Amino acid sequence: MQLLRRDDRSERVKTLLDGSEVELRIPTPQPADAARFVSLTDTLSQLSHPSLRMVIGAHRLGDGRAGAMLTLINWRSLAQIDPLSTDQLVALGIDLADGLAALHAAGLTAGSFTAHDVYPGQPAVLDVSLAGLSTTDAAHDVRLLCELLATAHAGRPDAFELLPLLRRAIDETWTAPSLLRGLEALRLRLHPRTASGNHAIVEVMEPDLSGRSLSHYRLEHVLGEGAMARIYFARDVRTQKAVAVKVLKQEHVTDAEVVHRFLQEIRAIEAIAHPHVIRISDSGESTLPGGRRCVYCVMEVLQGQTLADAINAGPLDVTRSVNIAAQVAEALQAAHDIGVVHRDIKPENIFLTANDFVKVLDFGMAKLVKPIGDLKNVRTRAGVVLGTPEYMAPEQALGTGHSAAVDVFAVGVVLYELLAGQQPFKGDNFGQLVLALTQSEPAPLNAISPAGDPLPAWLPPIVMRCLQKQPEDRFPSARALAQALRRHSAPVEISERDLEAAVKPSRTPRFIALGLGVFVIAVLLWVVLRR
Repeated sequence: MQLLRRDDRSERVKTLLDGSEVELRIPTPQPADAARFVSLTDTLSQLSHPSLRMVIGAHRLGDGRAGAMLTLINWRSLAQIDPLSTDQLVALGIDLADGLAALHAAGLTAGSFTAHDVYPGQPAVLDVSLAGLSTTDAAHDVRLLCELLATAHAGRPDAFELLPLLRRAIDETWTAPSLLRGLEALRLRLHPRTASGNHAIVEVMEPDLSGRSLSHYRLEHVLGEGAMARIYFARDVRTQKAVAVKVLKQEHVTDAEVVHRFLQEIRAIEAIAHPHVIRISDSGESTLPGGRRCVYCVMEVLQGQTLADAINAGPLDVTRSVNIAAQVAEALQAAHDIGVVHRDIKPENIFLTANDFVKVLDFGMAKLVKPIGDLKNVRTRAGVVLGTPEYMAPEQALGTGHSAAVDVFAVGVVLYELLAGQQPFKGDNFGQLVLALTQSEPAPLNAISPAGDPLPAWLPPIVMRCLQKQPEDRFPSARALAQALRRHSAPVEISERDLEAAVKPSRTPRFIALGLGVFVIAVLLWVVLRR
């Protein structure tokens, strides 16, 4: 075992469980009632909330000591990062109060936590893995959270009266839901919003820009909307060409990291310039009435459906499945050639146009292995594992690796899903899924696909090689994977339009500033990335 951290409450060690690295948090001293600790920890493992760190379960060492088993992460805690702004502290408090409310609703309390147990991010995450030791009530947890926020806010101006709200919460013994509502009300003063729902769920007042113009693009109507942006069907008034304009929502335009990451996405797509990657033709900034900032990008309008929609409509035959996977691998190789790793390949991010011509979408979570021009990779916030868990490579889910091999793994997951009718790795929560990714082998593919056609003997070994636990055991590149698939399938015809787009230099935008999150394509069927 390797010691990760020791304090007066516990030891955190890295150890092996069934051949996989996990974190084991061992209480010091050991609980007087070890059976109670084990029972409550196992109960905690059944609780899934985005702002509570996932606990896999209780574990006893050979020497009889009990501990809580967690997935191994490399996140930075609140105690390890630069001080947060008032805005960031309020957002952090909202996330953690929401997590505590879920914990208390399950009949558990945290009992004790410090800044070392808090991981800022989107959302912020609280480690309550020692809840099995707690003998205090829910009000104690709320007091701890208020004191933690007050300490983090100490010594700075309090224009928005955060400290009085925290003192009131302590004095009046607020519940976690009460603190949540109080912090949300405070956030209304930080960012004007409109409240909706029974529990003060807040939404940004987002203007409908239909009928307005951004530069020479006339926005006609809304095509779809996600958490980060709204998509409009539009026309270039100079040429009358139909385009899609993605407008970053007002709540995100002042977030430097969001803007930087979206800038990274745009620059990456422009640099790749491959026929199997969606095209971006322009991006810019405008000023809305009232002086509000508006950032946007202009994309091609695609006709067709996502692979996710195609799967929902019915199973795909083997030939279609192989052709689609080969095209995705070719697009990824073009990205890898310039140092871009996608990190979120899944059916929702694979678009099928006419004749199953593939367009890979959403480079919003891409990692730059090397700079593109003067653009460097934006650092992922502590506490955030980027990607969609069911399609993550083991090293990606553990936060230990983001090489091109994670994209090869994801293509293997997608191809397995097409050929088997189900994903290769499953878990009721993120922790269990990570264990499956790191420990379990996928079930062998059946001889007959869900579409009823036989799987050729050469295909299962290709899929299983993609799904190897160690990156070095997979195909050495996406190109090698594409070549293996192409040896047994006919290439998809590329239109002159797509070939022209692939070799035509991208126009340097007047201004590029876009938002983090889902790179949403303008089609009538809107697919929102799961967080």
